[in-house]
Amino acid sequence: MRTTYEVAPEAYLKMVMHAKKHAHEECNGLLIGTTSEGGDGHRVCVEDAVPLFHGTVGVAPMAEVALAQVAQHARKKKGMLVVGCYHANERADDDTVGPRAKWLADGVQRNAPKACLLLLDNARFHQAETGTSVPLFHCHVKEGGKWKRGNPDGNQPVEAKLVPATSPGVLAEYLKEKRHLQIVDFDDHLDDPSKDWLNPEITA
Repeated sequence: MRTTYEVAPEAYLKMVMHAKKHAHEECNGLLIGTTSEGGDGHRVCVEDAVPLFHGTVGVAPMAEVALAQVAQHARKKKGMLVVGCYHANERADDDTVGPRAKWLADGVQRNAPKACLLLLDNARFHQAETGTSVPLFHCHVKEGGKWKRGNPDGNQPVEAKLVPATSPGVLAEYLKEKRHLQIVDFDDHLDDPSKDWLNPEITA
């Protein structure tokens, strides 16, 4: 049965801007949204992204605290749930799912069987300023205990797309405005509790 992940602008813009702000460090965050099932398969709507860590990418106790808080926030936000996570590796040529990415994705997947891991494609980040229509991530799903890149033509087809497809153009404008420098993650919030790591105004 096909599983389709539809990534809304709010989620796409936040996760890419988070990675752009910390372009030479690992960073990650959680994805919240809704899931449904119909005759055409499973549908996961990724509505928002919540930036978590950069640099050290968090230690287990703090990551668990953040996951619990984001899950609570998602429930209050129109009954959503944590449906996945995103991760950007430190090196532009690294497209592997490392231990930190796997740890966070496993934690999400325990409560959301159709969870996705969106691994940001650092090697193509220079295209963000041009408004490229190709999403700057690869969608991974858990198969046989391992996180693997989804195959739209496989036995269990997986497709990830931007809905609507206008997000790349908006992203290019935001980057020109240097708006990505304003993004706040959980790390920043721990250093200064007055900073809102949910970033409610960043895409306004």
